[in-house]
Amino acid sequence: IRIRVKEDGTYEIPDGNLFPKGTDKTRPEIYVMGNRNPYRISVDQKNSNLYWGEVGPDASNDSFATRGPRGYDEVNQARKAGYFGWPLFIGNNYAYRAFDYATGKSGDAFDPQHPVNDSRNNTGLRELPPAQPAFIWYPYGASPDFPQTATGGRNAMAGPVYYTDMFPKETRLPDYYNGKVIIYDWIRGWIKAVTLLPNGDFDKMEPFLANISVNALIDMEVGPDGKLYFLEYGTGWFTRNPDAGLFRIDYNSGNRAPKINAVNLDKTSGVSPFTINATVDAIDPEKDEISYTWHFGDGKTMATKEPKASHTYGTIGDYKVSVVIKDSKGDSTISQPVAIYAGNEVPVVSIEQTSGNRSFYLPGKPIGYSVNVKDNDTGAIDLSNLYVSLDYVEGFDKAGANLGHQQGQALVSGKSLTQLSYW
Repeated sequence: IRIRVKEDGTYEIPDGNLFPKGTDKTRPEIYVMGNRNPYRISVDQKNSNLYWGEVGPDASNDSFATRGPRGYDEVNQARKAGYFGWPLFIGNNYAYRAFDYATGKSGDAFDPQHPVNDSRNNTGLRELPPAQPAFIWYPYGASPDFPQTATGGRNAMAGPVYYTDMFPKETRLPDYYNGKVIIYDWIRGWIKAVTLLPNGDFDKMEPFLANISVNALIDMEVGPDGKLYFLEYGTGWFTRNPDAGLFRIDYNSGNRAPKINAVNLDKTSGVSPFTINATVDAIDPEKDEISYTWHFGDGKTMATKEPKASHTYGTIGDYKVSVVIKDSKGDSTISQPVAIYAGNEVPVVSIEQTSGNRSFYLPGKPIGYSVNVKDNDTGAIDLSNLYVSLDYVEGFDKAGANLGHQQGQALVSGKSLTQLSYW
């Protein structure tokens, strides 16, 4: 609906809605109709065009001869009031067929230019306005029309439209994004920037913030500073997700410091003298030449041109290894330290279940297990130092679930598997 709320709490209806005031069997508040499951609307702040995501049905395959098209999610654009198709059309006005549930027979496909609602439950107009096609549409599988949308579960969301001249130059995005529509998909995890033609039609779609990983992005807004604010639901369903949160995206112009993906050591403990071989996985966004300075935690450092180094510890103790990576323009990044111990190698422990149900815990039924310990330092194992603990937690398990457009993780009621540990 589109209304104008007044200071006293009442509202008035502006001109330009779908049905003029006084039209029989209609409501003048309606701006767009024919929505299935609209999700995350956004209004263009300059021209008032309306954008929204539309979550579609779960059908994976077309059945044009009997029922109609497969399911699609949509991103819709309304430049004026209109009927957007559901439940007679979907996507690019792909038509469903009339169906007689009493006889089980299919009828003719609906006509998007002259849609008719013959439902016995219809209390409104029988002859509907012409159906408007979706702005962007994509199914579970690969889309021939919008291949950038990828495949898998779907949950389309739309907005905002970004205008650089509305925000401070110091904190806004580059002018390249002026006038672009930002769309995203909660399930697939992508964000796209959509370029419009001068008349508002779709021109092209491209990845946006492709190097940023999001955890079920559920809402996005532009702040008064021109920065983007993300609300992320997290990877689990109906639970307190530790990766849920509110995040801000800052644009930093100029040279970017190198990025460290991981620091790897061949060993983190061993008998003294103890030698480690370290490598680092790092890149520079501008592909500048980078150098490495290794800090071994014993007061010694090493500069290398290659992403690797070796070092020997002669004194027993705990140490932390880190590396500073600097590009040719002088910007640098330091890694998280990796803890090591020189003096004794940590035993390798494994616990194997030898009997009992492996899928479910059955009350009163024993679970057999064996413990294997390998100690490269001593060879012999002192069984008096071997302890096994069992943790049983009643509550909820995470389980993978195919939930149509929700294809992801779900929570199912149950009991957690028993965990055995050695210490």
